[in-house]
Amino acid sequence: MKYFFSIVIGTILIFHSCSGVEDVPLSEYPFEELCVLSEPEGEPLGNIMSMDYVNDTSFVICTASQVYLYSFSGSLIRKIGINGRAQSEYIFPLIVRSDSRRIFVVDGMQLKIISYDLEGNPLSEVSYEKSFSDLAIDGDKLWLYTTLMDEERCIVKLDIGSGDTEVQDFLRYDGAHSVLNHLQARAPLALVDGVLWGMTRSRLELHRSDGLPAIKFKSKTFKVESVDDADTFSSDDIYYYLNENPAVLSILPDGDKMLVLTQEGYTKYDGAESDISHCYFSLYSVSMSNGDADCILRFPYMFWFSFTNMICGPHSFYFLFNHDNEDEGDSYCTLNRLILPAPSVSH
Repeated sequence: MKYFFSIVIGTILIFHSCSGVEDVPLSEYPFEELCVLSEPEGEPLGNIMSMDYVNDTSFVICTASQVYLYSFSGSLIRKIGINGRAQSEYIFPLIVRSDSRRIFVVDGMQLKIISYDLEGNPLSEVSYEKSFSDLAIDGDKLWLYTTLMDEERCIVKLDIGSGDTEVQDFLRYDGAHSVLNHLQARAPLALVDGVLWGMTRSRLELHRSDGLPAIKFKSKTFKVESVDDADTFSSDDIYYYLNENPAVLSILPDGDKMLVLTQEGYTKYDGAESDISHCYFSLYSVSMSNGDADCILRFPYMFWFSFTNMICGPHSFYFLFNHDNEDEGDSYCTLNRLILPAPSVSH
């Protein structure tokens, strides 16, 4: 498995049974190309840091310096916000998320979260100085997916208006998650009918914010090596651990099911050479009512996209692929949709 910096099982409680998953064969790159992204005039896209679904006609991306709203035809609609140090301006837009009405931009340099309407007008700004890797929008609150919180708790709820925070108890991490969370991937978080569902990177366990029991399932291809003390890991230790262990990447509600995307397999090393032919992605479909789980898709690892450049939904995952145009000496990006097996509905 590739390691991206920023270029880029216990017993079930109450009514859930411990669900095992059968193996499925690899599919050949099950993607459909939707569009080629147009380049902003005079501002090449460069390194894309994050992206998100806005509505049926548009999505939003951020580079290391700008935020852009795009149509699903690949046309640039407008720039969102301004690069700068003043109120409602950003220097280093690291994460972008939308709830279909607003666009939230996390400024990794100024440690603040700015929201805009879809026309690009600023709406709010709130500071948060602790480390987090992603967020989910819930009205006037944000659920933050943290990195290394006290008492091993993953989620903090942030009030957009007051800046008040409340650490949540329902999702706790272990040492393996602390290492796996170095992956530059959007967090496994999803809001369903006002309830936040979340996972750690290290366990096939769907936890929820309303106090109901977790859904846990097993897969013989998802076995993570335990970590006693993540603080002792060097950068090399982290690199090899990420390449030798599976990880939960993201989740997506799909009707009464939750789709869980993972990276699995391992990288084989021969001196300075690496072999990724044993690396692949798996997609699990998990019933949110009874916990039944199936692996519905498995496909080979691909070099040409990173986990940060991923949109969740509706009804599928979307990725940006980077292409090198050798004849013209330049590169371009395409938006691609993961083709899900029936009976899932396509976008």
